[in-house]
Amino acid sequence: MVRREVPSIVTAPIGAIRDVPDLMEALGQDPWPLLEEHGINAVRLSERHSLVPASLLGKILKAAAIQTGCPHFGLMVGEAATFDNVGELRFLALNASSARQAVDHLIRFIYLLHPILRVSSRKEQGYTCFSLTLSENLPGAEQMLQAYTASFVGALRAVMGSMCHPSAVNLAMRKPTSIARYKDFFRAPVQFNQPDYAILFPDEMLDRPRKEADPRLAQLIFDRLCELETHVPTDLVGQVRHAIETQLLYGNCNVVSVARCFAVHRKTLHGYLSHYHTSFETLLDETRKAMADRMLEYTDLSLSEIATALCYSNQAGLTRAFRRWHGASPSQWRRSKLQEGLATRRATNRYKVSVLNSRPQSDT
Repeated sequence: MVRREVPSIVTAPIGAIRDVPDLMEALGQDPWPLLEEHGINAVRLSERHSLVPASLLGKILKAAAIQTGCPHFGLMVGEAATFDNVGELRFLALNASSARQAVDHLIRFIYLLHPILRVSSRKEQGYTCFSLTLSENLPGAEQMLQAYTASFVGALRAVMGSMCHPSAVNLAMRKPTSIARYKDFFRAPVQFNQPDYAILFPDEMLDRPRKEADPRLAQLIFDRLCELETHVPTDLVGQVRHAIETQLLYGNCNVVSVARCFAVHRKTLHGYLSHYHTSFETLLDETRKAMADRMLEYTDLSLSEIATALCYSNQAGLTRAFRRWHGASPSQWRRSKLQEGLATRRATNRYKVSVLNSRPQSDT
């Protein structure tokens, strides 16, 4: 039986940005005017498991990256994150029989603690690729996904040992002037301007048994999290959106392939979606729009590459759809976003100069 979807604001724990003050201060910026402008003070920040709108965290990370002039600010937040950010899921992962089982647990239960985050996996010729995305397009999505990608790798290092590193990392963002910080942290080849955020690990590394596992403790925590799942309203529409995005990136998305993800016939999936007053075609169109917006705003992927990633037969199909969505061509929309970003950076620089000029000069 399909339960009614409960409308809600997508959230994330405020602990995801608990290191922002220290990082901004290390970069020579006072964090508290920015945080207080968004309604965050020291007391609220200390309540690390308290859920707040994910859009609020995205805005803070984006503003912090601009104010500090640090395009990899989200990466730094993810680097500083600890396994404590996933609560009792940490103990389930640390007591898994293998790294793969630990990651399977993370993928299954992470939404209970970070509802905004979606993680999926697929096997590719001796490797497993983990893809990370957000359940909604948000301001600051690029910084949030940098942070989540880094913290996901950090979590795997906590499980497999600090010397473990991925075989490759893909980032759906423009290549920055300097990539040293990314290479230093991931200790792997890093590719920018990719369709999604993805991390590749060798199966051999993931399948190694873990000697530190405590099966009884793991089972207790697993049962506890399964119980928590039963109290979470079913988000079938969100699950179908995620399945559509994943299948698009695999290069083969249709109602049959998506229905297969839920082990149902396509007619059954159509029936389920009708309960939510939507359809597969509507969700496919909305998901393509969200992905196209993200790729155009945050990467330098060509229009033909974006069309291919979204399973359009040609670039003209993407252009027609984009004009319907936005009333403008993809190229026009991308230019407007770049101009908005440039205007924001210029305004921030003017603010920094005014702050410096207002400081009293010391006598020499």
